[in-house]
Amino acid sequence: MISIGVSIKGSVLYLAAITDSEKEGHYRSALPGSFGKLTPSENLSGEVQLLDTKKRISADIREWGATTVTLLDTAKHAQWTYSNAQNRILSIGALMIACAEEAVLYNVVKPSTAGRAVNSPKLDSIDPQNFGFEEKPTYWSAGLGEAFAVASVHLQQKFLKTMKG
Repeated sequence: MISIGVSIKGSVLYLAAITDSEKEGHYRSALPGSFGKLTPSENLSGEVQLLDTKKRISADIREWGATTVTLLDTAKHAQWTYSNAQNRILSIGALMIACAEEAVLYNVVKPSTAGRAVNSPKLDSIDPQNFGFEEKPTYWSAGLGEAFAVASVHLQQKFLKTMKG
């Protein structure tokens, strides 16, 4: 099973794909080469930008063979403007449409749930070694680490069900 986690900062999507680990007692490992940053095209706007972003997300879902996509829930900030919200909504909309068209399970989880999945009370302090990295990959602190944590939620639930019998 391959799970994609998504963290959105502004309109930028950080995507991370993980799979069941080969190691006994582990339930997650990064899918090699299946993570990164997706920025909506700035030379497009409105519905054209939405469809272009959806197309690019769909391509990743297909290429990575994902069965589930989990988004980190929105946390409103005091300094949010309408344009900040609009950009985020465009990215979320593109993600939801891509999931529907690719027939993958779509979930949204709160930061606390993602933190528990990786035994980290704060999402900004996730250890990249949890996913097999020796060093922090590019964009780890910007949102990629959160995306990996979010991807863990679904696999952890599956792993725990398997362990119970």
